[in-house]
Amino acid sequence: MRLDGNIRRTGIFIHPRPKTAPFKGADGCGRLSIPPKACPPKGVEPGALALVGSICFLLLSIFVSRCYAAAPAEIFGNITYVIYYGPYEEKVKLIDGKYEMPGYIYIYYKDKYVYGDFNNDGLRDAAVLFSESGGGSGTFYRLAFLINDGQQLVHKDTCYLGDRVVIYSLKERQGKVFIDMLTHADGDCMAGPSKRVTNIYEYAGISDSTST
Repeated sequence: MRLDGNIRRTGIFIHPRPKTAPFKGADGCGRLSIPPKACPPKGVEPGALALVGSICFLLLSIFVSRCYAAAPAEIFGNITYVIYYGPYEEKVKLIDGKYEMPGYIYIYYKDKYVYGDFNNDGLRDAAVLFSESGGGSGTFYRLAFLINDGQQLVHKDTCYLGDRVVIYSLKERQGKVFIDMLTHADGDCMAGPSKRVTNIYEYAGISDSTST
């Protein structure tokens, strides 16, 4: 065992000195007959270095995770959507999640999305939620299917969800989108939907719905 840096020996046997000359590093942290270990800077404890390293790794992990978390908003909030008016259609490009033409139309990405292979071609597509308004009291929610053409996501189809509905969540199962939402029951005012439903949408349009 070591006491104050010295070796305390018991018994009468004394180990002979090794024939190999001691290796002395530039910082004086030499070892006998074995390569020297890296020495921490003077005045810094090894435990402190380990703590600093752990903190740096944690901060880097948080930074990377936030970058990945922000990626969908950057993609879906800066993409071109097709807006339909009866037989007419218009392409609008969102910038930072919105497209505004005062007195005419307001489009907002609603920060809800799911990934899935919606056209069964083996590529990852997306379905995202956006709202549309003409500046009045109505806020119309739509589900946009963004199909992967091998290079980018392209808005190919839209499903109408309702006026002033409340969207709780989007989930993908077997190429379909399940939306948990509140819609209007008989007697509800437009600002207060109360009917809880789970609607199931697919790339060709709505296929089913259940009420709770």
